[in-house]
Amino acid sequence: MTYKEESSDKAKQKKLRHKKIKEIFDQDVVINSHATLISKLKNNFKVEQATISRDLRELGYVYDKNQGKYIPKRSVRKSSLLSEVNRLLVDSNAVVHTGVMEMVLIKSSAEYALLLSQKIEEYFEDNEDFKGALPHMNGYVAIYFHSKFKDRFLKELKALTKELDAKKRAES
Repeated sequence: MTYKEESSDKAKQKKLRHKKIKEIFDQDVVINSHATLISKLKNNFKVEQATISRDLRELGYVYDKNQGKYIPKRSVRKSSLLSEVNRLLVDSNAVVHTGVMEMVLIKSSAEYALLLSQKIEEYFEDNEDFKGALPHMNGYVAIYFHSKFKDRFLKELKALTKELDAKKRAES
C-alpha cells in the first residue's frame, strides 16, 4: 500500500469514526470517560485513548465536570440551537416585529399569571399594536406593545385598576 493510499484510508476511517461518535452522542448516551467511548466503538474501530481525545476535541466535545460527562462546546450547542431556531421560524411562518417596543410588568400571583395574561390578550386582541402578554412562573405578567400605543394602553390599564381598587374598598 502506498503512502497516498494509506493516508486516504486513514482519512476515510477518521471520517467514519467521527460519524459514529456523533451518532453515539445523538442517541443521548452518557459518555463520562474515554474508556466508555472506546467500548462503544470497539466493534467497529480499533482506537486508543489518544485517538479518542483528539476526535472529541476535533468534534467540539468537552468534559463538563458538573454533569460528569462529555457535552458539545458552547459554540457547538449555540450553532445547533441557531439551526433549530431558524428551522422553527421558517416552519411557523414567524413574523419579526421591529420598532420601539414598550413593556409593562404586572405583579400578580403565580396561580393567576397565566389566566391574567390570557384575559389581557383577549381584551386587546383587536389592536395590532398590542404584541402579547407573557406569564412568568413567579407571578409577573409582561405585556408588550408598540410605544405609540403606550398612552392608550396605560389609560385602559389605569381604568381597570381603578375598578379593582373601588371593589377592594367596597369589600373592606
